[in-house]
Amino acid sequence: MMPRDVMARRDREFAEAKSARDVDMLQRKWQAEDAAAAAAADWRNRELIELRGRVAALERALLSKNGRGLSMHVCQLLGDVFAGLKKDILKKLEPRIAKLEERQVRFCGVHQIGASYEPGSLVTKAGGLWHASKATRESPGQSSDWSLCVKSKSLEKEPVVA
Repeated sequence: MMPRDVMARRDREFAEAKSARDVDMLQRKWQAEDAAAAAAADWRNRELIELRGRVAALERALLSKNGRGLSMHVCQLLGDVFAGLKKDILKKLEPRIAKLEERQVRFCGVHQIGASYEPGSLVTKAGGLWHASKATRESPGQSSDWSLCVKSKSLEKEPVVA
């Protein structure tokens, strides 16, 4: 049975036809659409029949006298499938894990002038705790590469950040 939306579209197309030639072209178009829909339905039916046959064969094998050995084989196959899926998932997660590991915070002690610091480095300077937002050789309070995390009460004024 044809869906209502297809029937409504075809009725509109037929009403808009201006000549017998237009109607003839519409009929050819509709025949092609029907053939394509039938082929798709036939393919789906064949796939479904094949899949049902494979499931039935598997069920028969599992229930047979040798079912115990076959069920072990099936379990092994399923284990292999899940192992493959696990490898795919890990492959997708590895870059994300590496990115997260790059963002680790490391305490580097008292700031050393001229030393290079990686992003995520924590240093102390003038009683404050500073975080490096990017790789830098600059001093905390003198560059926007650093953010003040904890301010000591002994600091008399706000640090100047360039």
